[in-house]
Amino acid sequence: MRERIIALDRHIEAAMLERELHAKWEQQLNGIRAELRNAESEVERLLQQWQEEKKDVERLTNRSLSNLFYTLIGTKEQKLSEEQIEELKAKERYELALSEANALEEDRAELSRKLIDVSRWDTKLKQAMQEKEELLREHDSAFASALDELQQQKVKLLHEKKELGEARAAGEHALRALRRAGESFDSAKNWSTYDMLGGGMLATHIKHSRIDEAQESVTKANHALRTFQRELKDVEQAAAGTDLVHIEGGLKFADYFLDGLIADWMVNNRIQSSLEAVNKGITRVEPILKRLNEYRIQVEGSLQEATRRYDQLILTYKM
Repeated sequence: MRERIIALDRHIEAAMLERELHAKWEQQLNGIRAELRNAESEVERLLQQWQEEKKDVERLTNRSLSNLFYTLIGTKEQKLSEEQIEELKAKERYELALSEANALEEDRAELSRKLIDVSRWDTKLKQAMQEKEELLREHDSAFASALDELQQQKVKLLHEKKELGEARAAGEHALRALRRAGESFDSAKNWSTYDMLGGGMLATHIKHSRIDEAQESVTKANHALRTFQRELKDVEQAAAGTDLVHIEGGLKFADYFLDGLIADWMVNNRIQSSLEAVNKGITRVEPILKRLNEYRIQVEGSLQEATRRYDQLILTYKM
């Protein structure tokens, strides 16, 4: 067993070295890719510039107005010489930029090949650690107990993370439903006011249409809120024994939220009271979501620490 543990430690060390090289080369590759994009743009720009300079020379050597003009004033040879020099300079700049771009492409290809060589570091590390863990569990009961304790922590935290994710998703859905309901009530209120001021049959029709939309939005919002409430209870059960503040009570308003308002909301002030209830719901859901996010960050941090300690326990075990 001792020899196998030593061999596994060497495998682990080699995999961890590959991990460091992978991170280093990946960072370098990202930088080279950015440089290469800029270099290719520069090559394209200088190529166009060189082509323009070539056209200037061609205009002086072919039958053209430029040729005729400089011939008549007696400066054709001088102008041609100047343009040829500019063309050569533009060509040199282009070829230099092209050479630099090609060199960057070679560097990119080389780093890509290197990354492929170390791309399986995570698989190698997991396999070596798994085998080492199995050997140590089999031959060291104290070590196995320490691992089991950390593993139980990880399982509990993973469960909390899952429940938090479901609660956040339900809360965000409820918040979207509330906002849609608020928009529907706001529109219904505007058309109701316009109708009361003599908006005519069209205003009455649109008002009732907006009221129907608001009714549907309220039904969906209330359902989403009750789902959110159930998910919050699951979070509290999963987080039993932690310092999580009991947040389920913040949603008690769902028990009476808009109940009985639909039948009487054609009256303008009744629509206004419904809109206020929706806004109240939004102001209660938002801080709950904020707290859930804060607790999610806390749980994820604890999970990362438990995982680190678990892996470290295996990594540092020596015979």
